[in-house]
Order: sequence, then C-alpha cells, then structure tokens
Amino acid sequence: MARMKLAWVYATHPDASARDAAKAKQHLDKIGDDYIDRVTLNETRAVVSAESNAFDNAVAFQQAALKEAQSWIFRVARSRSCRRACRVIGVERRGGKPCSR
Repeated sequence: MARMKLAWVYATHPDASARDAAKAKQHLDKIGDDYIDRVTLNETRAVVSAESNAFDNAVAFQQAALKEAQSWIFRVARSRSCRRACRVIGVERRGGKPCSR
C-alpha cells in the first residue's frame, strides 16, 4: 500500500520538480500482479505511464481499471438484488449467504 501511494505521489505531485517517473515506476514494479485492489493498481499504473509519456499504456491501464470497477459494481448490485429478493419472498439466509433460488 505504501509503495502504491509513493508511486502515485511521484507521478502526480503538483510541484513538477518533485515528480519523478523513474522512482514512481520503481515503487510500482515492486507491487505484485496479485495485489487485491486491481482498480487502484491499474489507476496508479495509468498515471505512472502518463508521467512517463507512455500514453497508450496509460489509456490501456485506465480502461482496465474502469472495466474492473464496473465488474465490482455489477457484483455488488447482483448481491443486493438477491438479498432483496430473498426478503420479498420470505426465504431465510443461512450462514450469511444469499438464498439459492
């Protein structure tokens, strides 16, 4: 998490003299692809790429972040819909999981 924040700061600092794309990339490269927050990882990759003038990569990473965020929104909405449906039809939830209907 700290490396992600450092990469973000090095890539986006409002003072141009404090920005350093190489240091941002170094911190970012030490974060594994298995990082759980894929949205933040891809957004950070996008700003680091943009600061490095790799704009095609920046766009691709931002699109990946958007796609991941949309998939999470869909999962949350689907989960809430199932809970609501279970309440409406009177089916109990067992073990904290939604009904199987």
